[in-house]
Amino acid sequence: MRPSSLSISRAAVASLACASALAFASDARAVEISNLSVFLDGGNTPNLFQDIGPIGSQISSSVGILNSSLTQFSTRYQAGVYTDAGGAGAASNVITLNASYTISFDVTDAIGSAWQLDIDTSRIGARTSITDGGGQSAFSLGAASGLLGGATLTSGSLGLAAIARSQQGNSVNFAFNQTDSAVVNGTGNGTVTLVFAFSATAETLVNGNAGDEAAIRMGIPETLSSFLAGAYPGAGGRTAANDGHFVDLTLLDLGPIPEPDTALMLGIGLLMLAGWRRRETRRS
Repeated sequence: MRPSSLSISRAAVASLACASALAFASDARAVEISNLSVFLDGGNTPNLFQDIGPIGSQISSSVGILNSSLTQFSTRYQAGVYTDAGGAGAASNVITLNASYTISFDVTDAIGSAWQLDIDTSRIGARTSITDGGGQSAFSLGAASGLLGGATLTSGSLGLAAIARSQQGNSVNFAFNQTDSAVVNGTGNGTVTLVFAFSATAETLVNGNAGDEAAIRMGIPETLSSFLAGAYPGAGGRTAANDGHFVDLTLLDLGPIPEPDTALMLGIGLLMLAGWRRRETRRS
């Protein structure tokens, strides 16, 4: 019987299927992180240091990369908010750090690939006061927010809850350790940005020319004279390097996204191979 013009040899079908599979697999790449940077935004409160007169105030902050690789990094925002008042002319004092910083990086070698970011955030430190007169102290932390650009938040959160204002007339040390996790997805090459912001307020409340020391410790020791609440290790025996706002991120390569032509080519090859096998079975 004369072969049909539509028939195809087993070798040809297998070759087509193999070529399709190879074309599909060739899209797989090692997705990587590059051009990582972290920096304070314009809205971050400038450093403040006042250590002369009846009121002492200090606001300090900085941000940096702790470690990084092609698929992972960790960053830390560290800060300290400290105030005290005493002596003639002393008055209540309220100081606030508005924290604001950005993490930016590129996801590269990802043309045609899907990827995932597993992100853990934490805010760790202590609210500490030392009573040294008839006054009081107070402190609070605003909710931490996280804004994402260049990808899609799939689950979880980049934010952390507010810590309500506490006012007291005695020495206290209230530690905090907040954590949350998020899953972010994206495709292809692109730039991802993470913007974090929160507030931290410390208050010395004067009564009889004296207010208590108030400190929010998040990794930067105080340098004010005659001030103990912001020291490390200080109350609770804290380690400065362990306090701050931390971001830990891991990049996962989810593999190539089939291009329409490649997927169609693969499907045709597999269908033709299946048809050839059915014909061979009938002949046998």
